[in-house]
Amino acid sequence: MNSLIRLGGTAAGDIQEGHYWHGDDWYFLSYEHPDKVICLTLNDYYVGDRRYQVVALGVDDPHGLKQTIEQRLNPVE
Repeated sequence: MNSLIRLGGTAAGDIQEGHYWHGDDWYFLSYEHPDKVICLTLNDYYVGDRRYQVVALGVDDPHGLKQTIEQRLNPVE
């Protein structure tokens, strides 16, 4: 994500926090440890007139959270 333009927030070392713009899309990043991040790709999600494409959040167990989300989206019948 080298070509993201930060518009409000913090970028210091590994800490990324704030709203970023790339082309027609917005990204929201909030993490301290790049190895503990889960990225959610959004479909037509708007906040006002801003279309957010990705939310990247720092979590303790990204792989576990991914499994939990997938299980809830695709429950076994």
